[in-house]
Amino acid sequence: MSEPMTEAQRDVAATWLVRRQDGPLSAADEAAFRSWIAADPRHAEALGEAEALWRQLEEPGRRLADRFAADGRRQKRRSWLATLLRPLVALPALGVAACAALALWVFAPSAIADLGADAVTARGEIRDLALPDGSVLHLAADSAVGLEFGDGRRQVELRRGEAFFEVRPGLPAFFTVTAGDARIRVVGTRFNVGRFGDDAEVTVTEGVVEVAAGPATVRLTAGQQVAAENGTLSAIGTVDPADATAWMQGRLVFHRRPLDRVIAALQRQAPGRIMLSGDRLAGMRVSGTFPAGDPDGALAALSASLDLGLTEVTPWVRILRSGETGS
Repeated sequence: MSEPMTEAQRDVAATWLVRRQDGPLSAADEAAFRSWIAADPRHAEALGEAEALWRQLEEPGRRLADRFAADGRRQKRRSWLATLLRPLVALPALGVAACAALALWVFAPSAIADLGADAVTARGEIRDLALPDGSVLHLAADSAVGLEFGDGRRQVELRRGEAFFEVRPGLPAFFTVTAGDARIRVVGTRFNVGRFGDDAEVTVTEGVVEVAAGPATVRLTAGQQVAAENGTLSAIGTVDPADATAWMQGRLVFHRRPLDRVIAALQRQAPGRIMLSGDRLAGMRVSGTFPAGDPDGALAALSASLDLGLTEVTPWVRILRSGETGS
């Protein structure tokens, strides 16, 4: 069975798609593209997935762009999407529909998935929610949750992003959280959950939490952490709970974290898209503390400390890379 496609491969495919939509590639870039395609069967699959998404967005994007352009002639107020489309239309070889699709990909990649969410935060925004059972949910930036309370149910689905839970004890029903492959059950406790695609990471700051993935179940106590990855649970680790919840105080703390997870955390703070040029960079280990309010400074510091190139494809798309794009 072939390995599943990675987010890094999807990001590189999206980069190539945008560049090819922008006009003919140079001979060197075309050779790099062909080399990248030939390097792994998943690369062609990732490119096909990106092209399919582009086609799905093209016609709705054209209708949206046409509608907002017409509205703009009649009134001064424009929606956020019209505002985003206006500078993108200036890109030399992209049509209106392509610009609409690109605007969604760059600025609101989760807009469609978030339509059914009960609470969503914007990039850079933290939101505190009082839940119907008296519990409190702190929702990190660029995150989304679904809520189901009543008839004996206390259920939260972390659709994406990160959240910290303060669960009210003393109620008969368990409080449950799902985050990708992870299933979490508690009575009363405090814990943090971060979701990365279908993977998740659970850190307990107080009380006891039961975490399950696949057939395995573990119990965590304060200062312990476990990851659910590829449908299985990792070994239980020991962490400083203050580091896992530092985002609530405006800090991002990483101890030997894979670079793709660090970028995911920075992405929740920054406008546009931050991308890695290949799988090899995704697993690089990073340690450091960064202010959540300065993602550009954090990205520049990462680039310098890891000796990586930082390229702006547009003012809204930045790529960390080592060597050529095809690497």
